Amino acid sequence: MLRQFFRAVELSVRKSKHQNQQDQVEQSLMKRHYLKLNEVRTETKALILKLAERNTNDLLFPHPFGFDMNAMQWVHFIDIHEMTHVNQIRRIREANI
Repeated sequence: MLRQFFRAVELSVRKSKHQNQQDQVEQSLMKRHYLKLNEVRTETKALILKLAERNTNDLLFPHPFGFDMNAMQWVHFIDIHEMTHVNQIRRIREANI
């Protein structure tokens, strides 16, 4: 009976260590995605400054849903889209604390 108890404790410790390793991998992956998102956001901000110097009404590019958007509309769309992901990451982090 004592052997079964220690075996259960050993299995619990192994499972805990494995879960810890898995949590560390997930946190590392989330951190990399967050850093990449920040990198893209920085590049987007630099692009906004360049676009501000131009008339962007004629710079059209099609949206996958079948309509055209000019450069500033795309910048606005990207901003909203990125903030959606930032908020998703924030909610996931808060849920895992």
